[in-house]
Amino acid sequence: MVGLVGEPRTVFEDDPSARFVAAAVTETLVRRDEHDELVPRLAESVPTIENGGLRVVTDDAAASDGRLVATFRLREARWQDGQPITASDVRFAWEQDELAPAGTIVRWMADRIASVEVLSARDFRVLYRNGERWDDYALAPRVLPSHRLAQATAAQRAAYAREPVHAGPFAIAAWLPGSITLSAFKDYVLGPPKLGRLEIHFFSTRAAALQALLKGDIDVAPWPVLEADLAKTLDRFADGTRLLAHYVPTEAMTVPSGSATLSCEKPSSSPSTANRSSMTFSSDGRVYPRPFSFRPIGRPPRRPWRARLRIAIGRAPCWLTLALSKASSGSSSVRTSA
Repeated sequence: MVGLVGEPRTVFEDDPSARFVAAAVTETLVRRDEHDELVPRLAESVPTIENGGLRVVTDDAAASDGRLVATFRLREARWQDGQPITASDVRFAWEQDELAPAGTIVRWMADRIASVEVLSARDFRVLYRNGERWDDYALAPRVLPSHRLAQATAAQRAAYAREPVHAGPFAIAAWLPGSITLSAFKDYVLGPPKLGRLEIHFFSTRAAALQALLKGDIDVAPWPVLEADLAKTLDRFADGTRLLAHYVPTEAMTVPSGSATLSCEKPSSSPSTANRSSMTFSSDGRVYPRPFSFRPIGRPPRRPWRARLRIAIGRAPCWLTLALSKASSGSSSVRTSA
């Protein structure tokens, strides 16, 4: 049972609680892992220069500065309603994202693509815009179920945003005021989740969520329930007897260009101790030594990019700043899995 602060209206809102739910019920073609490497999800592989899936075209009259061209192949995957995921769903998603309001993250991604070409049921080619050079090129395309949304009315689209049928490890079984029940999707492309069900309860304040955690009403309180000073939070709550702090160091974090000071907790070899350090990032492009490194990016639209840490619920990984959970009897360490 998970406790979150604030109940979103839909799964796709630009809201921390909505993003937590979306991470459980939706799936991406490609994502970045904790080592900042691109890894395939719905895609069979990440197109690269080395494997021949990525090319830099310099003889296109419409792209005088050259363009990236990436060819993807989908895994044999299905939507949660049993219909196959196809390359046409990728093109449909891009066409929808091009209609999104300017300044949204999906529009910002879509605007870096010139076109999506369907080659077969599972193969498609992405042509990026003239002169585009972008490390995250593989993150721009995504999928939406065209068989559900292409002819949908405004009311049907609103209902879909509330309870989407997607390709993630969990599906929404029920959404009642104050709580959501997620059920495992047994045909999930990367294998069925280890949990059969996930209960999410929404609280009006962080204090209420933390009290519920201390009383045992919920099992996990992820970010943004705990957000600001990680060191003080650990000192106050994670005493190793009633609560455990779940966190995993990432080898790379993305922050906005500018400057920021981050307080990071780096676990030592002993799960009962931690080394604390404070690091400053500046927009001069400085790269910090591992396990924490930073790289500047352009201004991401309306997205509160933060230093993020990663936990996994069964086989549904989520990017979170910190999570506290009840310590089980005799437990002395925390294990996470991707």
